[in-house]
Amino acid sequence: MTIPEVLRDKLGADGAEALAQLLNQSALSMQDATLSLAEERFERRLADELGKFRAEMWSAMGSLETRVTERMAGLETRLLRWAFAFWVGQFAVLLGILFAFFRT
Repeated sequence: MTIPEVLRDKLGADGAEALAQLLNQSALSMQDATLSLAEERFERRLADELGKFRAEMWSAMGSLETRVTERMAGLETRLLRWAFAFWVGQFAVLLGILFAFFRT
């Protein structure tokens, strides 16, 4: 930072240098404070957004689980029907073979 000549004449070389260092340190501490504040706000907002995201994900997972459960129940019913039809068919074929075998 450069100090105007008028101020440098009033303060002297050492005083002007000390003022420049003070102003530089003040600017750095303001930058640090601003960055710290921005970082805190960012972290707070990030935590809020992550919380919302997690809630949405849990909600979506719950609805997905419900849909999968419903579809599995439907699939289970269909498989049970096919198994029943298969065993009835097998029983009918076995009865047919037994009737044919014992008729002769």
